[in-house]
Amino acid sequence: MKLYLKKLLSLQLPESSDHQIIVFGIVMFINFPLFYLIWHNVLPDAYANPLLRALASLLCIPLIFIKYWPKKIEALQGFYWRIAVVFCLPFFFTFMTLGNQLSAVWLMSSVSALFFTLLLFKIVEALLLILTGLLFGSLCHWLSAAPNMSHVSSLEISGILFTFIAALIIGSLFAVNNQLLEEEKIQASQKILTTVAHELLSPLSSISAFAGTLRDLMPKLVAGYRYAKKSDPKTFRLNSRQVNMLLDAPESLSRTTSSGQNFIRMFLQNVKLEKIPHSQLVATSAVSAVTEAVKAYPLYPGEEKLIDIEPKTDFDIKVEPLHFQHVIFNLLKNALFSVKDADKGNITIWFEKTANENIIHFKDTGLGMSAQTLAHIFDAFYTETRHG
Repeated sequence: MKLYLKKLLSLQLPESSDHQIIVFGIVMFINFPLFYLIWHNVLPDAYANPLLRALASLLCIPLIFIKYWPKKIEALQGFYWRIAVVFCLPFFFTFMTLGNQLSAVWLMSSVSALFFTLLLFKIVEALLLILTGLLFGSLCHWLSAAPNMSHVSSLEISGILFTFIAALIIGSLFAVNNQLLEEEKIQASQKILTTVAHELLSPLSSISAFAGTLRDLMPKLVAGYRYAKKSDPKTFRLNSRQVNMLLDAPESLSRTTSSGQNFIRMFLQNVKLEKIPHSQLVATSAVSAVTEAVKAYPLYPGEEKLIDIEPKTDFDIKVEPLHFQHVIFNLLKNALFSVKDADKGNITIWFEKTANENIIHFKDTGLGMSAQTLAHIFDAFYTETRHG
């Protein structure tokens, strides 16, 4: 309960995807007025409460457009999502089932609503949301002018109560089983990915060692070439640019393999799904950390001229070097792509220290991105580029 309340009060959106929330909003927005019309014609004497249905339907509209909420109120999305689910499922169906004097149709609908809630959230949170809806639905029915259940015997109520408890237990078991299966799939995927990553480290290490050997031998080979060219200039026709590329190749190869090895090591650490221990955080300056990361990035010839680091302001930070480097690598990769795609522009990195926070600014003057793309920049694996 303490963990749930902490998560609820944090107003964070739970692990449900935007797509799932939007589908829920659309389905429930249509469901409430549609079934009012159906039941109004089939069972005209039944308790309908069109006002409550209209309220539930209206409550779903913001869910349909959750991707377009203003930034100022985005923090409320998680809270609103939970409120909408509680109102539209356990609360609504509890209230209406009691108002319809525990009719068989509404009892079946209520059980369906409970199962639906169990599908939307992890088991503990789902049960707490269901309990909240049941309690408030019962309380509101007791306080309202809805038809009472005076003719329903205590034996019938007990039987229905046990049926609900059984449905909750069965639904919870299925939800737990699905959760365990999902976790097993994730663990299996992690093992496969970890094995592949480890296997990739071996050839990268060999290439890195080969690059080191080339670094020692290439100057001698180039010196031998230059000496041979003097004796027979017509046979040896490499221009100065090609010679310089040969001299730079070992260092470029070494940087590239080092970058690949660092990425794999960071990936292996992330696959463990563990928080970085505080002992692994390294105290450094922001300017130093960014500068070292930019130096480590495998830039092509001429790309370093596109990057401008402004060290006028500096501040201390604590980072895990590999993860911080990977963040800068990602920003550089996308910024360089954008600048080259526009065939103009540059990349500027500067630092700002304010009274409340320290900021590392990273800006490129490429083509930029559309509002639609901008809305997805924190979605995992989302890309609109061929290199993404």
